[in-house]
Amino acid sequence: GDASMPVAELLATELPEQPKLEASAEVIATGKQIYGAECGGCHGKDAVARVGGTTRDLRYADSKTHAQWHAIVIGGALRSNGMPGYEMSIDESEAVRSYVLSRAGELRRAAAEE
Repeated sequence: GDASMPVAELLATELPEQPKLEASAEVIATGKQIYGAECGGCHGKDAVARVGGTTRDLRYADSKTHAQWHAIVIGGALRSNGMPGYEMSIDESEAVRSYVLSRAGELRRAAAEE
């Protein structure tokens, strides 16, 4: 019919405290490539999770998660929650973490401009 679909309102979520991004543009680009191949299917394209999805939006990962990043990504520390461990090097895992932090930084800057 002529009825319109309801518009979903997005809740603004404040970014948690996160570690400082200390990576080159080259490392971030490598992380983006690995993220797209290994992580995006579950965690969302360009590190933006689906609203209402079942996986975390990694841009909102806190300092504790970042401190455990390699144990989660490589070691499978959250396997019981559905997050498998991946066969990748520490450098590759760190590149993905840097990419995710760069995307969080973009979100933080956009929020500051509002």
